[in-house]
Amino acid sequence: MDYHFHMPTQVIAESRCVQKNQDIFKGLGRKAMLVTGKHSAKASGAYQDVAAALSDNGIEFILFDKIENNPSLETVTEAAEKAKQENVEFIIGIGGGSPLDAAKAVAVLSANEMNPLDLFTNEFEKVLPIVAIPTTAGTGSEVTPFSVLLRKDLQTKVSFGNDQTFPRYALLDFKYTQSLSRKVTINTGIDAFTHSFEGFLSNRSTRLSDMIALEAIKIFGECLPALVKDEISPQIREKLLYTSLLGGIVITDMTDHCIGDLLVYRLCGCF
Repeated sequence: MDYHFHMPTQVIAESRCVQKNQDIFKGLGRKAMLVTGKHSAKASGAYQDVAAALSDNGIEFILFDKIENNPSLETVTEAAEKAKQENVEFIIGIGGGSPLDAAKAVAVLSANEMNPLDLFTNEFEKVLPIVAIPTTAGTGSEVTPFSVLLRKDLQTKVSFGNDQTFPRYALLDFKYTQSLSRKVTINTGIDAFTHSFEGFLSNRSTRLSDMIALEAIKIFGECLPALVKDEISPQIREKLLYTSLLGGIVITDMTDHCIGDLLVYRLCGCF
């Protein structure tokens, strides 16, 4: 049985994880950039917790909160230029998949003198340390090296990522998902389920990845009745965040999806 598995991100999943583990920031640098969208980081309370933790440790930080739902190459380039000007030493992504993906791009571009288009060659070695703090339970981006960016010139999305773009830490607190609407909670939950379902069916799957995928599928199944009845308790949100984490681990080794999201949405048509 041959297989490869590499997931170097240190995952810390617990209530008040930012406050309890704020010492990790001290080892990453003296100044941080917080990469977020316009609303979710503050609405979830994650921004406030991170800002307090950094201040408690005497770490300066700046905020870049212009990340779109589909982060563009132009926006991450703007953020990276600001990070360079401010001598930022590490990047904290707070939000759904878009801010986390954007944080990875900013971490690369701000550490190198390079044409932004060269991101997609994956031929870079220097990357600023990344901390990923999800506020949705869907993409699993906090434990993958992948970043998906909008190429406006091509009118499509393009991905990059290598072993250097794994976040150093992933801090998971289901509290940060409690401000999500039912619709977003369901949509992101299905996204997380899709990652594991597709990974399980992939011809690249292994016994190890199948074990993780099956666990994610099982946990998502336990959440379905509550999602249908709109009875989304803190316990359900914790399970959904766990499902998302597992899905991210699965897709890290499953880069060729074998079915489309449309099929999954049909299978979950009860919503």
